[in-house]
Amino acid sequence: MKWALLAEVDPEQARTLLAGARRRRFRKGDSVFHEGDLGDSVHLIDRGRVAVRVTTPAGDVATIRVMRDGQHFGDLAVISDARRSATVTALEPVETLELSGDLIRDFCDRHRSFERALAKVMAGQLRNQSMLLLDALYLPAPRRLARRLVELCDVYDNGDIPLTQDDLAGLGGVTRQTVNQLLVEWRDAGTVELARGRVRVTDRPGLERLAR
Repeated sequence: MKWALLAEVDPEQARTLLAGARRRRFRKGDSVFHEGDLGDSVHLIDRGRVAVRVTTPAGDVATIRVMRDGQHFGDLAVISDARRSATVTALEPVETLELSGDLIRDFCDRHRSFERALAKVMAGQLRNQSMLLLDALYLPAPRRLARRLVELCDVYDNGDIPLTQDDLAGLGGVTRQTVNQLLVEWRDAGTVELARGRVRVTDRPGLERLAR
């Protein structure tokens, strides 16, 4: 199954669930939902990439994650009956399969394997958030930014990352000035190439060494 959320679900059961999904299409720059909205659905990304953004205590907007096809978002608000904790925006043309909260809850009641799979995925997300917090507390800025760029190489298969330095600052938990300084250093070392609104990783092994 394409989506990790359904990887451990019986294929026939997964097809039954997906039959109840609504296909949604978003243009580049469209918001799938906004921080503070009621959480009433889960989105499976079928095509394209999205940015997950939050408002900081200072009122700025920070990008905290970039997601691609095969991933999903929105499950926490549905399961906890809470409001959306972030704004999700299409970085390019995006298609999702939207599963309503009622559909998800009913499917969990009828298929315990899906309930377990959902709990496992959410536990993985929690571990990932814990690792990011540890990075922010204990790793120097260059290693944090290098780690996020390595991860983005997997989101953008060719290592051509069309994100702004503001986006990278949010992902790395650093200032935009620090991002600019580090990228210039890494450009001069031949690790990356820079263009307006994008970074191309040209030496992934070298970047991985910086991330260790």
